[in-house]
Amino acid sequence: MAKLKNRVLTFLLGFCSLLYSSQSKLNLIIVIDDNIITDRLSMSFIEERQNNTVLDFTYTTGKEIHLDKKFDASDKLILKFKYSNYIDKDYNYNINIIGGLLIDTPYLIVRIYNLDKKKYKKKYCHSKEDYVVELQNSTLYGQIPICK
Repeated sequence: MAKLKNRVLTFLLGFCSLLYSSQSKLNLIIVIDDNIITDRLSMSFIEERQNNTVLDFTYTTGKEIHLDKKFDASDKLILKFKYSNYIDKDYNYNINIIGGLLIDTPYLIVRIYNLDKKKYKKKYCHSKEDYVVELQNSTLYGQIPICK
């Protein structure tokens, strides 16, 4: 009986360590129009090809997000959320993120600039969306082209 308990315990410990090692943590920081967003927001990571929701979560500044799936560089995801600035407008964002930005990094900074604001419309080149996005993690930084 003791051998069976040891085997079950060994199996459970191995299973838990495997499960824990397949998860990763990410601290997501959202900056919209040069303001760090401290509001709680409902967000989703959606697989672009299959349109499947990979993860629904509530964004809170400083709280780590536990990613159940390991992403690789070829994964294409959409970070989807709605934000209200409480003054004049509600914004819906669908931000393309490659899985490589989520690999082996403790954080991902998403900077969004809305092109309906005069300050950013003049500064940044137009895109097909109503906003432009900069993404930064511990190793990569994708800067927005500035209009000349």
